[in-house]
Amino acid sequence: TDARRDPRTRELAPYLEALDIHAMLDTPIFVSTQCVGGLCVEHRGAPRDWTLEEASFATSLADFAAVALQSQQRARLEQRTNVAERLESLGLLAGGVAHDFNNLLTAVIGNAELALLRRNIDDDVRSDFQRIVDASQQAADLAQQMLTYAGRGTIVRRDLDLARLVSEFVQSRSLGAAGAQV
Repeated sequence: TDARRDPRTRELAPYLEALDIHAMLDTPIFVSTQCVGGLCVEHRGAPRDWTLEEASFATSLADFAAVALQSQQRARLEQRTNVAERLESLGLLAGGVAHDFNNLLTAVIGNAELALLRRNIDDDVRSDFQRIVDASQQAADLAQQMLTYAGRGTIVRRDLDLARLVSEFVQSRSLGAAGAQV
């Protein structure tokens, strides 16, 4: 009735006085069981009593606001659910494609490696087959990454001695080159 003198709103006195507000009708806005805000009706001029109809109307407006907020929350939740479902579908699709692609690459790599075992092919053809193996292995690694992304592969982490790996690589290349010259 008199917001400037009421102990619940007395601390708002500077605001109330600046705007010549004397009476306030506040109604909480609940979404589920949580108070998420409030509807505040302010009366300028002299203090006044609020009628039951005015209080009921303010409560109805607060309830309407609560329904609108619940609707927004539901829409956001549905949107997040739709995004999650699309990402899951994309992961399943990527996994299926990667699996099939990996199966095809296995045949390509296997046949190219069998061709490399033949003794009667010239160096240019051998080099071509090696490039096929190398490129196919890179594609297989990419397919493995897609399977991992889709949740159908595994990530293997291990320590690696890079110096030893480079040394072995250089040795294998020099042996391969020496073997090709024989």
